[in-house]
Amino acid sequence: MPWLERASHILSALRGSGLRVLAAAAALAAILLLRVAPLPAQEGEAASGPKIERIQIQGYRRFSSEDLAAVLGLRLGQAVNDSLLNAAASRLAQTGAFRDVSYEFSRRGDGWSVRFVVVEFPEFLPCVFDNLLWFEDADLIAAARARVSLFNGLLPEGNTAMQDQVIAALQQFLDAHHVAGSVAITPISRGLGAKPESYSIHVTDVPMPVLRVEVKGGPPDAVALGEATRGLVGSDYSRHFAVRVAETALTEAYQDEGYLQPKFSEPMPSFQDPAGKDASQGVIVRYLVTPGLRYSWAGVGWSGNHALTAEELTKLVAVLPGELARRNRTLAGWDEVREAFAHKGYITARLDPVPQFDDQTASVRFEVNLAEGPQFHMGELRVDDPSEKAAKELAAAWPLQRGAVFDAAAEKEFLRSGAGKALARAGVTSRQYRVERDLHHDTATVNVLIRTNQ
Repeated sequence: MPWLERASHILSALRGSGLRVLAAAAALAAILLLRVAPLPAQEGEAASGPKIERIQIQGYRRFSSEDLAAVLGLRLGQAVNDSLLNAAASRLAQTGAFRDVSYEFSRRGDGWSVRFVVVEFPEFLPCVFDNLLWFEDADLIAAARARVSLFNGLLPEGNTAMQDQVIAALQQFLDAHHVAGSVAITPISRGLGAKPESYSIHVTDVPMPVLRVEVKGGPPDAVALGEATRGLVGSDYSRHFAVRVAETALTEAYQDEGYLQPKFSEPMPSFQDPAGKDASQGVIVRYLVTPGLRYSWAGVGWSGNHALTAEELTKLVAVLPGELARRNRTLAGWDEVREAFAHKGYITARLDPVPQFDDQTASVRFEVNLAEGPQFHMGELRVDDPSEKAAKELAAAWPLQRGAVFDAAAEKEFLRSGAGKALARAGVTSRQYRVERDLHHDTATVNVLIRTNQ
C-alpha cells in the first residue's frame, strides 16, 4: 500500500507548531481503531473527493478513546483534506496533554486511512483542590472538563499549557458563582528540593482563618489535641496542610498515648458563616479518628550489635514489658542507644527498628537491626579564631587527643561548658562558636574545626 501522499506546504504549515507528519509507516502497537458510523456531511463541508474510511490513534495510556475522538472531531465518511487533518492534530496538541502529536495518512481504496500518534508527558501528578470550600471536588472537576476536555484530575508535570486552561476554566466557574479570589496552581512536595508529588489548585487573596479543630472518635485528651493542632488554628485553611497535621502532629499525639496505629479521615472543613459563603468569618476543621488498639511494650530484639551487648542496649531503652508503648519514650530510647554508640566512637551507627504488632494481646515488640559502622578516632584539630589567645585556650580545652577514640559525649560537654570557659579565660565574653566534623571513612578518623564568630 503506498503511504503518505502529501504536498510540501503541509510540512511548512506544521513547522514550529509541535506537530509532525510521519513520512512512512512503522510497526505500531496499541493502536486504537475508532469505529464510528459514517455521518452525512455537515453544512459547508465538501461532499466530493476522498473520504475518511479509517481513523486510528496510538500512544495514549491515560485517556479514553471517546475523549480523544471528541477532541479530534473527525468522522468516518468525512471529506479529507490537508487543513482538516492539520486542525485535528492541532486540537490534540493544544490540549496540553501530549509532548508530541503526529499523523500519517494513506489511500485505502477510494478513501483514506488516517493514523494519529501521540506521546504523553512522562509524569502526570494528581491535583488537590486545596481551599475551594464552596464546592465539592466532583463539581470542580466537571467545571474544568467542560472547557478542558482531557482534564481528569491529573496534570502533566513541568508543562503549563493544560494548567493554564484549567485555571481559566475554574476562574470562569468561580466568577459565575460570585466567589472572590484568583485561581492558582502550584506544585506540592514533601520538602525543600524534593520532587513534586501533586499540584495544589487553590484561590488566593481570600482569608479563611481556621477557628478551631475538632477530632471525633476517641482520646487523647483535649490538651494534647490542642497542642498537636496549634499550628493549624489561626492559619488560613489549606487541605494539604490539614492532611499533613493529621499525618504528623495528630498521629504522634495518639502514638504518645500508646495508640500506635490511629487512622484519620480527610479533614472536613466548614464555614463559620451559617450561609456557607463568607470564608473570612472563619473555618472549622473536623476529623474522624479510629484510635485502634492501645499497645503495651513486649520487648526488643537486637541484631548487628558488637560494641554493646543486647542486655546493655535493652537497659538504655528503659521501657519495661507491660508498660504502655509510648512513641515519645520509644524514640528517646533509640536516642540513648545512638549516644551510647557515639560515646564509643561509632558516630555513624544506624538503627532500623521494625515494630511487630500482636493485636491479640495488644502488644508490640521491636526488632532492631544495627549497622555500627567504623569506630572513629580523633584526627587533626584546628581552631579558627581572630584572637591568638582565644585559639590557644580553645585548643587546650578540647578534650580529645589525636588518635583517641572519638567520644561524642566529650564533644558535647565541650560545647556545653568547656568552650565557654576557654573563651572567658581569653577575655572573650560574647562570641558564638561551633564544632565542625570532617569524617574520613578510609582512615576512620575525624578532623575537627572549632570555628568562632565575633
